[in-house]
Amino acid sequence: MTRSFRRSGLVSGLALVSGLALVSTLALLGVSALGRAQGPGAPAPVGPGAPPPGVAAPAAPAPLPATVKITIIAAPVQKRVAVFWGKRRLGLIAPHAPLILQRPRDSGPLDLIIQCEGFVPVQTRAYTFGDTKLIVKLTPLDQKNTLLGYREEVPPPAPPPTGGDGGVPAAPPTAAPPPGVAAPGAPPSGGGAPPPGVAAPPPGVAAPPAARAPQPAARPDAGAR
Repeated sequence: MTRSFRRSGLVSGLALVSGLALVSTLALLGVSALGRAQGPGAPAPVGPGAPPPGVAAPAAPAPLPATVKITIIAAPVQKRVAVFWGKRRLGLIAPHAPLILQRPRDSGPLDLIIQCEGFVPVQTRAYTFGDTKLIVKLTPLDQKNTLLGYREEVPPPAPPPTGGDGGVPAAPPTAAPPPGVAAPGAPPSGGGAPPPGVAAPPPGVAAPPAARAPQPAARPDAGAR
C-alpha cells in the first residue's frame, strides 16, 4: 500500500516536471521563430511620442529675442516728421529713412503722436508683442475735411460793443448848433448875467428873475380935461 502510494506520487511529479519542460521548450521555439521571421535588421518597436525610425528628433525652438523693432514710415514722404511719446520726442522720420525703435518685448503698447508742419497730427498705437511696421498717412491741413469724423470749427463769438451801458450802444454825438443859436441846456446870454455885486447861482440852480424899475403912480386927474 505504501509502496503504491509512493509510486503514484513519483509518477505525478514526473508528469508535472515533463509538462513544465514541454511548455518552456514551446516558448523558446516561438521566440526563436519570431526572431527569424523579423530578421536580424528589423527595427525595434516604436514607443508612443517617439519619432519614426530614420527621422531625427526636432530641435528645441530658439528663445525669442528680449527686444522688438518698431519701424515707422510716413506717407507721403516729408522732410521733417517728429514722433512723440507723450511729451518725449522719440526721433524724426527722414526721407527714405524710417524711424526704428527698440523696445523690450511685451512691455506694453506705445501711444504715439506723429507731427509735421502743415499736416494734421496723427495719433496711433504700436504694440510690443513682436516686430511691428507702421505706415502713417499724413493729411494736409487744407484737406482735413476729407477725414472721417471731421467737424466744422465753430467761429469765435463776436466781441461786445464798446461804450453804452448794459449792452445798449451809446447815443450818436449831436451836431453843433448854427451860429447865433444857443445849444440846448446852455444858459441864456445877455440879460441872463447877474448884476454887479450879485453872486452867480450854483450850477443846476436857475438864476432869479431880474428886478424891474418902479413905475410912477398915475395922478387921479391925469387925462381929465
